[in-house]
Amino acid sequence: PVAMSRGMPAPRAIAMGVSTKEYLINILMRHAIALLESGYYSVEHVSELCGFTGSKYFSTSFKQVVGKSPSSYLSCLRKK
Repeated sequence: PVAMSRGMPAPRAIAMGVSTKEYLINILMRHAIALLESGYYSVEHVSELCGFTGSKYFSTSFKQVVGKSPSSYLSCLRKK
């Protein structure tokens, strides 16, 4: 865990040129992708495991980062 105040941006986020929120969402999405690729969890369960309060916000965030909805991402994985 990283200790930081709400008003203080994460140093890595600054180095990457993104906001702290974008930086944290990207970390969560990498974790979500790993969980989805494991094949053990549903999209709803992954959203909970990643700390999202609603699967709709998770799906929207996932699509913004990955370019596909979580269910579309899973469909592509199953086709491989």
